[in-house]
Amino acid sequence: MDIAAKILARDRHCPCGKPGVEIHHIVPRSKFGKKGLAIRDDESNLILLCRECHEKAHTRKSTIALLKYMQWCYGYEYTDPRFQDYLGDMEVDVDEIVYRLRSGRYPKDVSNLQECHGDRLSSLEGYSRGK
Repeated sequence: MDIAAKILARDRHCPCGKPGVEIHHIVPRSKFGKKGLAIRDDESNLILLCRECHEKAHTRKSTIALLKYMQWCYGYEYTDPRFQDYLGDMEVDVDEIVYRLRSGRYPKDVSNLQECHGDRLSSLEGYSRGK
């Protein structure tokens, strides 16, 4: 199975809950140079996004949020310095991830997201922080 098929099968939806249509490099490809090609295109650095979220995903803040989301959902460990440049010593804050998902940037309905990630998102039931 090629990497694009793996990402499509793994994610199915954008973190906002809409159908995912574009594969995004979380840490920009330009940060890896020629020696980092394998890790650049590793599944831990790729995520399926809807068009709207993909247009907004090319900021440092979005990169940090997406890396934290991937850590939380899939348990990826980002030890490479190119990832650490974004994450630093920050711990994954599930409340912050959920807040971003439920904030004005993302739709309020997370049923598609729950379908993809099951019990990891059971805490979203009745979640009110992002009103």
